[in-house]
Amino acid sequence: MTTMSSSTAHHDIAGSSTSPFITMSPHDPGLFSLLNSLFEPNFLILISYLTINLYLASRVIRIATKRYRQLKMTPSESGELGLVDLPAGPHNDILQEHQNLFQEETERSKTETDTPVADALIRLATWAFKANAANAKRIFALLAIVSLASTWYYMIAFLRHSYLAYLERCHLTSYPLPPTPPPFDLARPDLLVPALHLRILRISQWLASLSLFKEAWMEVIKDATSWWWSSEICIVTVGAWALFLRHEAERLRIPHVWTVMALGQLVAISFAFNLFNLAVIYRLDTFDLLAARSDKVFKAKRRVIEPPLGSRSPSPPLLAEISFERLAEDRPWRTAVAIPRAAGYTPRASPSTSLPPTPRRSPDPNRRVFRTTVITQKMPLPPQPTFMDKIGQAMQKRIPERIGLPVFVLAGLSSVLQHPNSFTKVMVMHLFPLLISLYPAYHHLSPLNSKGMPTRSLSDQSVESELEPPTFPEPTPELSTTQILRRMLARSNANVPLWKDSKMYYLGLGAVSIALRIWLTVACFFEVDSDAAFLRRAWRTIPLLFPTTFLRHPAQSSISSDHVCVAVSATVFVLIESGLWLWKAAVASPSASIPGKEEAEASEDIMQRDMFNLPLPSPIRMDSADRNLIETQARVIVALLAVSPLLGGGATLSLYLACRCSWVQQYEAYRALKDDHILHPRARPGSAVIEEKEEVQLMENEEGERYLELRKIKISELLPGIGNRARPAATAAAAAAAAAETRSSLPPSPNLSGRDHSDDEHGFQQPTARTARRSRAGTAESEVGVSSSLEGRPRRTTPVRNRQPPQRYREESHGSAPSTPRRRG
Repeated sequence: MTTMSSSTAHHDIAGSSTSPFITMSPHDPGLFSLLNSLFEPNFLILISYLTINLYLASRVIRIATKRYRQLKMTPSESGELGLVDLPAGPHNDILQEHQNLFQEETERSKTETDTPVADALIRLATWAFKANAANAKRIFALLAIVSLASTWYYMIAFLRHSYLAYLERCHLTSYPLPPTPPPFDLARPDLLVPALHLRILRISQWLASLSLFKEAWMEVIKDATSWWWSSEICIVTVGAWALFLRHEAERLRIPHVWTVMALGQLVAISFAFNLFNLAVIYRLDTFDLLAARSDKVFKAKRRVIEPPLGSRSPSPPLLAEISFERLAEDRPWRTAVAIPRAAGYTPRASPSTSLPPTPRRSPDPNRRVFRTTVITQKMPLPPQPTFMDKIGQAMQKRIPERIGLPVFVLAGLSSVLQHPNSFTKVMVMHLFPLLISLYPAYHHLSPLNSKGMPTRSLSDQSVESELEPPTFPEPTPELSTTQILRRMLARSNANVPLWKDSKMYYLGLGAVSIALRIWLTVACFFEVDSDAAFLRRAWRTIPLLFPTTFLRHPAQSSISSDHVCVAVSATVFVLIESGLWLWKAAVASPSASIPGKEEAEASEDIMQRDMFNLPLPSPIRMDSADRNLIETQARVIVALLAVSPLLGGGATLSLYLACRCSWVQQYEAYRALKDDHILHPRARPGSAVIEEKEEVQLMENEEGERYLELRKIKISELLPGIGNRARPAATAAAAAAAAAETRSSLPPSPNLSGRDHSDDEHGFQQPTARTARRSRAGTAESEVGVSSSLEGRPRRTTPVRNRQPPQRYREESHGSAPSTPRRRG
């Protein structure tokens, strides 16, 4: 078929010289010959390879730039319920709590600090992650483009070099080739088809004569200097990066990470590495830049609900037996309360004996304050499995992860350390990291706690939270630098099995990477002329590696540029992300406190109305032991970055990920405690639960992602007169002592002694003239008269300014925003 096509094309070229502007017809044999050449097997293999690369690149880019799914899972009825997406921790916009980071240099405070290195890294991370991590996204997107351009510039140069070398060999050996194709000339359209056809035939014959992958890999592993550049890519692929893909995919719920590994092996490791870093950044939480959440919590505002106008009774009513009447709608947050009027009711206070009314209107006793709390926990389900996902599930059944993961890591390291000298060994080496990334990332349908175990049900945890007091981490002891370094190298969680301890994996891989680099550097040293002195041989080793070996062959230049891009990307990743995790470790420290946090939590209504415009608190405060620990860890990271050109990208990434594991575990334990307080709140004093229910639904969003939605609705009522009894013991004791002192200075009232005792037993006190008079003094500017019974005749004492008025019902109108609560001294 090749000979016939060639003769036909040659005949077309000869006949086209007489009539250059003849219109081509679909029945032209040259056109059919062109279509046949497009289906040449070797040409189809090349087209399929490029198509697969484009498909994997587009799919990985889509995964990388896809936002964290839980950020879009706001309940549809949030507008009706007034739900507010609460921050996951007490600190709003972590890293941006440094209020003086973005000021001018002249306006910054000149205070001395004992953590200068940690502050510098945190400032850098703050710059990178501010404005929804816009700068970090730009950096890694630019690194991905540069790595792809540099690697494939040399890859295209390798393809061109191989094609020209094949034509040269054919001319030297007189091997038959298709005729020389004519140049592309738009002025002669009849020559376009033959020109394209003959070139495709030559390309097909070139592809059939050799294997491009084998030729490229045999070039980059042929000696020690070539393997010095190539081994770094191999040790990163089979070691640190494969485990990083696996662990982050499970922690961040990133689906189909095997596509990232396949893209790295087919296109460039540096390109896929930067895209995966971009995926991690896109999944950072909006509030605290942590992506390790599989649940989002929504909480409803507190509302003041008025009964219908027809059911109101004069003020004040006698609180008899309360009955609840539901509206027709089945909406627990629209509860109406009607209080019946008792028979034979007479008011306890008459207007003639009362104080003048205050400027503020007295509250309507028919109004009741209800609190509707809606906690929505969303647990994503595994995505629809693809063919490769089904293969991973089958592999999980045949080879469990606890066996397969360490075996595949050790096998990959063994294949790299043995310096593969054949194309078969290279392909086997590429198989192990792909198998590691195939293990399914969705093992549990429920989120994981800090110990790596599935969380318990809401009912069990809520009961336990009411019985057991919360546990807090032990304070950090004073440690020396040596003790801190030993602590960084030790296991951070002894309860996790060794085969599942990622920190030990990363430490071992870092040590192996350093040993391999030293061994290969020594091997390159001995390849230099042995007659020279030691220092001269060491100096000649540097130009032997670059530029001699780097630019020796286009295939070697391609993998060497990939080596450089991985090293630069790993350094930038450590430099940017280390400040983020140092801040998280500082927040999770036992002695950490953020000034202004208590005030922000107290003003809950303000936060719910304008949560995103709160003033940023001042920097975090820690004791000397925690500051010393954070500063030492920051200096270790800076030292690691300083020696990264000598250690290589693989060792730098492995050792940093080992430190990162300790920070992640520490912060996840801290977040688990905070999340438990949100998911299982304790009973509020002075309130009674009216209704509580749980709903579980299987949901699916617009993008086809499935998740379980567990909604817990609790409706409680604020009981009048209970708030004062719910104070702490110290406050109650002080109030009782003050009341006893006041009673001792005044004569007893005989007509109230028995009634007070009976009312206290029932938890309710009947209003008296004195209490009614005091209840009307609603503001700090009201004057309260204290009545006594001296010699049996009531008299009015000197007016006293009440600076701490009693608690009043709120005076909001229906549908208005709640006012700011008055702080009590």
